[in-house]
Amino acid sequence: LSEEADAIAVGAAKGSVAERTAKLSEAFADIERLAAAALSAAEAVAGIFNRISQAAADVVKAREKLSQATGLPADRLLTEKGHNPSEFLDSARAAAAKTADFLSEGKVEEAQRSYAEAQSQLQHAVLLTQEGLDALAAYSSSQASYATEAQRLQGLLPERRTILNSIVGDFAPSAIGSIAGNIQNAETAIAQAAALHQEAKSAFGDGRLLEATR
Repeated sequence: LSEEADAIAVGAAKGSVAERTAKLSEAFADIERLAAAALSAAEAVAGIFNRISQAAADVVKAREKLSQATGLPADRLLTEKGHNPSEFLDSARAAAAKTADFLSEGKVEEAQRSYAEAQSQLQHAVLLTQEGLDALAAYSSSQASYATEAQRLQGLLPERRTILNSIVGDFAPSAIGSIAGNIQNAETAIAQAAALHQEAKSAFGDGRLLEATR
């Protein structure tokens, strides 16, 4: 930015007195514009570093909260591959640091791109942190719902099996079609749900909260 300001001043020094006066006025305005832009950019960089620090503190708090709820060590939570907010925050810091370097070199376009990248990485980290907290609530709710529904369905099977056996005994196979396999299909569906439930419990027990609620 200082080089651009020097170039403006040099250009303003050429021409007649009237021309130079007008050019100097324009030059001062341009330099003020550059200074304001530089200050704004510097404030934006400082701001995103502050937001990254706040997000990092929020990740620590979220891990502690999840640790209390699950009984697992905090460092095992919010660490799923590709979904670790700390990794996104590291990328955000690196991009923000590049932004500062580019600004010091007067590379405005490069600074804008790296700043956008820092914002994107920060946003991902914030979203993942919240998703982890939401996953805890979703898992607890889904487990309670599953237990109630599984018990209800298991209770219905004996009665439905008796009714179906009576129908099968009273009617020819051609009359009842595929209904004879309904109980078996229901048992298969219940078994599959139980397997998924167990997988979710295993994932939750390992601290893979997002996987447990998929």
